[in-house]
Amino acid sequence: MRGFKFRLEKVLELRARKLEEAQRMLEKLKQDYQAEVQREKDICQQIVLAKQKIFSQPRLDGSILFIHQNHLKGLEKDLKICQNRQQILSQEITLWRQEVVKRSKDKKILEKLKQKQKEAFIYEQRQKEQKELDEVATLRFGRTCQDQVEDSF
Repeated sequence: MRGFKFRLEKVLELRARKLEEAQRMLEKLKQDYQAEVQREKDICQQIVLAKQKIFSQPRLDGSILFIHQNHLKGLEKDLKICQNRQQILSQEITLWRQEVVKRSKDKKILEKLKQKQKEAFIYEQRQKEQKELDEVATLRFGRTCQDQVEDSF
């Protein structure tokens, strides 16, 4: 009896690799998003500290105030960039989640097909074995009957 071989095994392997690739990409995007969230928190904390530093000084001359204002503007610009990046990453995460679901479905379809074909193969093998056993039993019965007929003469 020969073993079962799924004709689309290479396609199934390809779909499994594509699914893993999409899952890795999704995980990377999630990590990038979390890094941007942490960066946003850090920038916000820097803004608060910079404002506290400005207001804690009793007297500021114009040039120092100008430097602090430029520093705050830079931090606020960084904050906006960070928030925009988070929005983009969030959209990409949504797209890759959908892609993971799609690829997972594609893989499951092929796995189901493989399972059904394997079950059909096993059924056919059992039918062939049963047919062979039936033929052997018929031949033995026929010989037994023939021997009994010959012995009675």
